[in-house]
Amino acid sequence: MKDMPADLLRLASTNQWEAFLNGTKDNCKRNVLACLSIFSKLISMKSEVPDEVMDKFVNMNCPALALQRNEEDGSTPLHLAIIGGISVTSIRILVEAHPLSVNFQDVYYQTPLDTLSQKIVMSEERRKYACGGSYSDLHEKQDPLWECARLMLSALCYLSGKCPLLEGHRTSMPLLHAVVVAGTKCPESLRRRAFSRYSFELNFKDSNGNFPIHLCASIMPDSQEDSEIDDLYELIDKGPQTLLVKNLGGKVPLQIAKESGRTWNTGLSALLKANPESLESFQLQLALYPHILTKVSNDANLIFHILCNKPTLFAF
Repeated sequence: MKDMPADLLRLASTNQWEAFLNGTKDNCKRNVLACLSIFSKLISMKSEVPDEVMDKFVNMNCPALALQRNEEDGSTPLHLAIIGGISVTSIRILVEAHPLSVNFQDVYYQTPLDTLSQKIVMSEERRKYACGGSYSDLHEKQDPLWECARLMLSALCYLSGKCPLLEGHRTSMPLLHAVVVAGTKCPESLRRRAFSRYSFELNFKDSNGNFPIHLCASIMPDSQEDSEIDDLYELIDKGPQTLLVKNLGGKVPLQIAKESGRTWNTGLSALLKANPESLESFQLQLALYPHILTKVSNDANLIFHILCNKPTLFAF
């Protein structure tokens, strides 16, 4: 750490934290790159540095600190914070100061989310091994790594602008909602573990009354890659009870999917087959039902459910 002033290193190594923090603040005014070097060193010394010192350091030097990148490997303070394991509070400060850094790649093409995903996998595998091959204890208490994932994915979702139903603060989303909206931006290993560990959030509503499936239905896959990992079908399979629930806008997932531009082959068919009763939400004219029945002519079960809900169709 050749750019790090010797006096600051001395203060850190002797636990003179108040003087150290004052020194880093002054140094930031002179050279923010030197502050990034100090930050890196702090993380490597995390076992010797109190969390409150970490939090104060990040808070004092943001947003200037959050905008910097390491010249050697292209890593951002967010990469370094995840590797070093500093507190969720500091992660939040960095994300809110510069949310775009959530998607920045280092020279190894790794984003902070990739780094975090790898850390979560390693952490949970170690804990699984320690408890004899069972994941049961992983659900018992909140994990700060997953809280960091929620913060970062939420910021990414709001920045993308892909989901028209998102409103509010950019780090306020439930985890599974954020995973669904992030789509291909969420590392696959993180997505799979989120669906397993946080399956109970399938029945969580956000501040606008949306379940994860409402948000997913509002996003039209715009590429082959998006279509291949479309979470809509998994959400239908795991949470059929949510298909008839209206959000605060008074709409069920089928209505939202239709308005978002999804077609019969990109979700409408699956939503209707999973819950034919949701067709009632459109308040369609009776004359349109024969056309719908021709669309599902190879599905006797679906035809039966539609006819049960609209017995007047027998008059046609």
